[in-house]
Amino acid sequence: MEVQNVLILGESSRRALIGALRILADDPRVRLHFGVTGLNFSKRALLSSYPEVGVFHLDFRSPELFVGSLLDLVSNIGPYIILPSDEYWLRIILANRQVLEERGIRMRCPEEAIYARVSDKGSFAALCQEHGLEVPQECDFPKSYSFPFVVKARRLEKSAGILEYPFLVENQKAFSLLQKKNIDISKHFCQQLIVGPSYYYCAFYDKGKLLFNFSQINLCQQPGGKSVIKARPASLPDGICNKIDSIFADLEWDGAIMFELKQDLSSGRYYAIECNPRLWGPSMLCIDNGLDIFSPLCFLPPKNLGNPDKIAGYLWTSGYIEGFFTGLKMKSRFQSFDEPPSLPRVRYKSVWWRKDTMVYAMAETLTVILKGLRSVFAGKP
Repeated sequence: MEVQNVLILGESSRRALIGALRILADDPRVRLHFGVTGLNFSKRALLSSYPEVGVFHLDFRSPELFVGSLLDLVSNIGPYIILPSDEYWLRIILANRQVLEERGIRMRCPEEAIYARVSDKGSFAALCQEHGLEVPQECDFPKSYSFPFVVKARRLEKSAGILEYPFLVENQKAFSLLQKKNIDISKHFCQQLIVGPSYYYCAFYDKGKLLFNFSQINLCQQPGGKSVIKARPASLPDGICNKIDSIFADLEWDGAIMFELKQDLSSGRYYAIECNPRLWGPSMLCIDNGLDIFSPLCFLPPKNLGNPDKIAGYLWTSGYIEGFFTGLKMKSRFQSFDEPPSLPRVRYKSVWWRKDTMVYAMAETLTVILKGLRSVFAGKP
């Protein structure tokens, strides 16, 4: 049996990557490696239960140095597969795909132009409308705060004056914070804010053919529409799912996606918000409900994880603490919604407070508290 070398970009979201460790670390088909700038206490804590995972230095100081370090790694471990995570560095990989593949470095992800069309917020909105999916109403940049809206960069660019993430403007405080950012308005657009729960449609495609899918409702998000901290499985209308699948069939998409929609509380209609064509934060929810999304990213058949005795929910406890401090800064609240009464009860599982990551859970909690306290005291006169 040929063993596949697989590289995790260790500077990416830990919540997006923990599933890879839990699914792949003891897989005889895989030899797992962690690429980092260095090993601090947090990363050591994360890997403490996985001594078999190799750790290698990658240079994230510039795109050129990063690609060079990826090429150099081949001499240490041989040809390998990269798991698609971290939006910015993933695009660097796609832009240099040919030279990387010549050295045996692969990633299950479409070509750069197709990836950008889905990932960039401006082209994504147009793509959804082409396939009959509603998107939030676009609006002019308000000169003063009068209604809640969202500001998005049309394209991902790491430069001054361009937002890295969508910015929710829910009150005067948030509007004042937006003004201080001095963004380049010509490279952004505004959409009206949809009030209602967020849904994720998670799916895997083989050159446009749907292999499997999974849907969830996000019951609590951090203030400002940031990370999901509580979620559970839920269904979406077949018509919505079929329209999403048609997008990726037309694009002949190869790999995983997380497609976000919001359901308007007043009308019940679903609106397409964005798509993360890479690993996403609450990916453990898929795994806890018996779905292996990681093996196919390694060009391997998914593992049979069995049928869980009970439906599992997702919980990120440190996310509540982090969200508390974010809310203080932005004068904003958690986006929290009740479970639909029609859904069966679930057993919520913490992403971190488990046997293999107990040390990391304590380290992350302490780090979040200290970072939050520093931000509070730094904001005082």
